[in-house]
Amino acid sequence: KQRILQAIELAVKVYENKTRRISTSKLNDLMLAEIERYPPPAWKGKYIKIKYTTQLPTKNPVFAFFCNL
Repeated sequence: KQRILQAIELAVKVYENKTRRISTSKLNDLMLAEIERYPPPAWKGKYIKIKYTTQLPTKNPVFAFFCNL
């Protein structure tokens, strides 16, 4: 019975993490810092500049990156 309760608690924790919403400002702070450390490659000789990121309102965590190209 202990393992079943632990499995249910873990499933609830996974569901909470899956449905968690991240604000755009926090997401931009984290992602843009990483993008500066490792920028995307050039495409057809032009450098891609990522302007901002946001989380889309879906059931699964989906993120959109807005860039110049």
